[in-house]
Amino acid sequence: MDAPRILVVDDVPIIRLALRRILEPEGYVCIEASDGDDALAILDQDPLPLVLCDIHMPRCSGLMVVE
Repeated sequence: MDAPRILVVDDVPIIRLALRRILEPEGYVCIEASDGDDALAILDQDPLPLVLCDIHMPRCSGLMVVE
């Protein structure tokens, strides 16, 4: 069985790192995006079961990602 995958979306690299350090020891695979546009591109190619997304980001906000 493959490890569950989570898309972590935040424009602040240290936030992505912190979430990865919390989630990976619990057995999750973290896929990262630095903004909403990158997140949407990843989700178009591979719909992931869970997305942790910052709301306030440049270019495409987290709210736009979840719409």
